[in-house]
Amino acid sequence: MKNALVDAILYMFGAIVIKRYPAEDMTRLNLLIKSCRKRFLYHFLALLLPVLLYLFRPLGLSRQQAFLSAALLLVIIWWCSGLVPKLWASVSLLAVFSCFGGTPLRTVFAFPLSETFGLLVLTYLFSRSVENTGLAERLLEPLLARWTGTPLRMVLAAILSLTAAIYVIPQPLARLVIIASIFRAFLEKTDIPSESRAFVLFSVFAFYLIVNMLLLDADLILNVSAVAFAGVPVTKGQWMRFMAPPTLLYLTAALGLLCIVFRGEMRGVRFRVLPTQSSGRLSLSSGRNRAATAVIAGTALCWIAAGLWEEMLPGFLGPAPVTLLSVLLLFALGNLRPRDLKVIDINTLAFLSAAFSIGGVLKGAGVADIVFTRLTAFFPSGDTFSYAVMAVLVSMGIHMLLGSSTTSLSVIIPGFLITAQGILPAQAVLFLCYTSLASHYIMPFHAVSIMVGASAGYFPLRYTVRFGLPLTLLLFFFLLFVYLPWWRFTGLFI
Repeated sequence: MKNALVDAILYMFGAIVIKRYPAEDMTRLNLLIKSCRKRFLYHFLALLLPVLLYLFRPLGLSRQQAFLSAALLLVIIWWCSGLVPKLWASVSLLAVFSCFGGTPLRTVFAFPLSETFGLLVLTYLFSRSVENTGLAERLLEPLLARWTGTPLRMVLAAILSLTAAIYVIPQPLARLVIIASIFRAFLEKTDIPSESRAFVLFSVFAFYLIVNMLLLDADLILNVSAVAFAGVPVTKGQWMRFMAPPTLLYLTAALGLLCIVFRGEMRGVRFRVLPTQSSGRLSLSSGRNRAATAVIAGTALCWIAAGLWEEMLPGFLGPAPVTLLSVLLLFALGNLRPRDLKVIDINTLAFLSAAFSIGGVLKGAGVADIVFTRLTAFFPSGDTFSYAVMAVLVSMGIHMLLGSSTTSLSVIIPGFLITAQGILPAQAVLFLCYTSLASHYIMPFHAVSIMVGASAGYFPLRYTVRFGLPLTLLLFFFLLFVYLPWWRFTGLFI
C-alpha cells in the first residue's frame, strides 16, 4: 500500500515534469524520481520512531511529555542525518519548546540570554582579529612547523596548548575557539591530507573536555556549577588532588584509544608547510597593526587577571565586557571590518541555543524526573562499588537524554545526594557524577565543544560517534577501576 502511494505521487510528479523536458531527458528524469523516492523513504523512517514514541507513551509519559520527547527525537535524527538543514531543525525545536513546552521562554532561550552566548559571538570576532594581525602566524605557527610534522605530534601540541592556555584565556569556550582557529589556519598551509586534518582538529575539541577535568579553574562554567549543585566546599587544591592524577592517566589512555580508532588517518602521514605568497596582512612595523596587537595583548592580560578584576569591580571588567571593548577598538583601528561579521556562525549559534534548551524544557516538563525516578528504583543499598556502577550508568543515561552536562548535573547531583546517604559522602557523589559526564558524549549535542566544532565544519559528524562510543567504555572502566580506587586511597571515602 505504501509503495503504491509513493509510486502514484511520483507518477503525478513525473507527468508534470515531462511536459517541461524533451524525451531525450528521460534519463535525468528517472534519476530525479529515484532520488525523490529515496529521500521520501528517509523522511518516513525519520518520523517512524518519534510517532511510535508519541503513540505508546512509555514510562507513563503524559501526552505533552510524549509530544516533547518525540519532537526532540525527530530533531536529533535530523541533526545526525542531515535530512533537514541544521538551522531549520534547530529553529523548529525552539518553536515546539516555546509553544508546547509549558516552561518560561527564559528557560527555552536560556543560552541566547546568557553571557556565554554574547562572549561566544565576540570570540568569533576576536579570533578573526588575531588571524588578521598574523600573530598566530608569526608566533605559534613557527613552533608548530618546527616541532610537528605528523598527526600525533599535532595532537600532542593541541593538548599542551589547551593546558597552557587555561590561565591565559580563562573563559573556556573562548580558549577553545581561539586555539582551534589557530590550528586550522596552520594546517591549511600544509600538505596534510584532508582526512588527517579533520582528525587533528577533532582531537582539539575532544581533548578540551578531558583537559578541563584537571583543574577547578579549567572550566569556570561546568566545574564551578557542579560544586555549587553539590553544596559542599571544594578548594582548588582538593580538586587537583582528587582529579588531576587519575585524569592524567585517563588522558593518556584516551590518546592511545584515539590512535587506534583513527589509525587510518595517522598511518604513514607526514606533512610540511607549503611555500606561500604574502598574506597581504599589515606588518608588525605598521602603526595600525602595532595598535591592534597591543589591544589583543591587553585583552589577554585582562583575561588572566579576570578573578582580581571581578573582586574589585564586580561585573564591570569580566571577560564579556573586556572582549566587547576590545572588539570595538579593533573595529575602530580597522583591524576588523564589516565583512568580518560573516565569521559569526549563525548555524552554530542556533544549534547551541536549541541544544541548551533541551535540559531545561525536559526538566520543567517533568520528563527528567520520571526517567530519574524509574532508574533509581534499581539502586543497590550498602555496597559502594555496586552503587557506583549504577550511579555512573544512570548519570550517563540522563546525560544522553538531556544533552547539556550542566543541566544533567543539576538533576542527578541533588538526587544522588539523597540516595547515597550512608554509602558515599557528598564530595564523593560530586566527583563521581561530574567525572561520569565531563568528557562523555556520543552525539554532538552531548558536549558543547563537540557541537561548536561539528557545526563549524572542523570535522565530520560521524567522528563524534566513532570516537564517543569507545571513549564511553573507556571512561566507564576508568571510573570504576582507576578513579574510585584513587579516591579511596586519598581519603575521599572509606
